[in-house]
Amino acid sequence: MPDTSDAHTAHRGDDSREARTSGALPAPASCSIDLDAEGRSIGTFSVPWSRDESGWGNVLTPIAVIANGEGPTVLLTGGNHGDEFEGPVALRRLLHEVEVERVSGRIIVVPGLNQAALRVGRRLSPVDGGNLNRSFPGNPVGTPTQRIADFVFRELVKRADLVLDIHSGGQSMTFEPMIATHVLADERRTAETAEYIKVFGTPLAVLIDEPDPNGLLDSAVEDLGKVFLTTEIQGGRAISARTVDITHRGVVNTLKQAGVLAGEPEFDAPPTFVRMVDDGTSVATIGGLFEPLADPGDEVTAGDPVARIHPIDDLAAPPSVLRSGVNGIVIMRHNPGLIESGDPAITVAVHEAAPW
Repeated sequence: MPDTSDAHTAHRGDDSREARTSGALPAPASCSIDLDAEGRSIGTFSVPWSRDESGWGNVLTPIAVIANGEGPTVLLTGGNHGDEFEGPVALRRLLHEVEVERVSGRIIVVPGLNQAALRVGRRLSPVDGGNLNRSFPGNPVGTPTQRIADFVFRELVKRADLVLDIHSGGQSMTFEPMIATHVLADERRTAETAEYIKVFGTPLAVLIDEPDPNGLLDSAVEDLGKVFLTTEIQGGRAISARTVDITHRGVVNTLKQAGVLAGEPEFDAPPTFVRMVDDGTSVATIGGLFEPLADPGDEVTAGDPVARIHPIDDLAAPPSVLRSGVNGIVIMRHNPGLIESGDPAITVAVHEAAPW
């Protein structure tokens, strides 16, 4: 039989750049539900994945929409990286709890944005090795990962007023649970975003001046002038009752703050507000056995030892000691017991005046 998936790609490959900008050609992706329908709809969206085992195969990603009347549209995503589990669990929990009658507007839920990676608990897609969160706004005739990004951006992000993308540390990092926001030039959007991070319910809120924004879902959303929220909820390729509860409460509080769910956000206190800085100590310069001397949530002062790296083969060599370059709070540490040169080891953020 002819391989129509590859033929379709080949026919359109030279026109892909023009197609993306002009919108003249439909993307090779489909959705089994009407994204604009009222009520509760559950289905999948699919992109072609032609391979030896299935010449006409597809990657299927579960999606749900709960819509009721007038109101904003909120896009909730988890599993952008497949080894981060609080988002997928909390969003499934939400789907089973929220009744259509309680919604004013629309909630679009994709618990496993990178579904193929989530199924195997890996950061990157086993389909093509793609990092979904470095693939936005996507390419309708690119790799499966790029096509997923294109569908999410064009069909979901563009429908949304607000996007919450839930992350954890994955297998390589452990965080103090935090809601994160970026340095934004738009003062109005900065103020609006601040109200969301204030009520989310994590211990920390972190201001990030993104060093490499290219390809991020964050950047794709913010470039459209929409509110974007993201998290880092623990990590270590693990999950706990505490972190799922924090995530679930944060999702519900976000929906209440947006006016999609009735009621006031419920949280104990506003988060401690900190800013990420380059303190010169966060990256390992040698590989070896990793010994943390501080954990996420610990307060440290400039000069404090925060980690040691022991050469794995040379018993005579002393460990390399990493020291904090600033007064602040540890927000992340390396998780595995082995570390490579160039890996982030410890991240210390400095306290900053809260924007609320």
